Amino acid sequence: MCFNVESESELIKINEIAKSMDKVAHISIRVNPDVDPLTHEYISTSLIFNKFGVSVPVALELYKKAKDMPGVKIKGID
Repeated sequence: MCFNVESESELIKINEIAKSMDKVAHISIRVNPDVDPLTHEYISTSLIFNKFGVSVPVALELYKKAKDMPGVKIKGID
């Protein structure tokens, strides 16, 4: 199992819960690359104004924080 993280608060919460259970949660960070997929506007999820994922700069900061958290292990990027 791998959690798809979409915010700093979510990352912190996953870390806290995993530590409280004496576990390590595998995580990926969902990145919104702000690339227009040229699809119908109702199914587009990769533009900066879409609600899913974080920007590339925010993702880099989240990865830096996650690497020092004892309750999470970085497994990928989404």
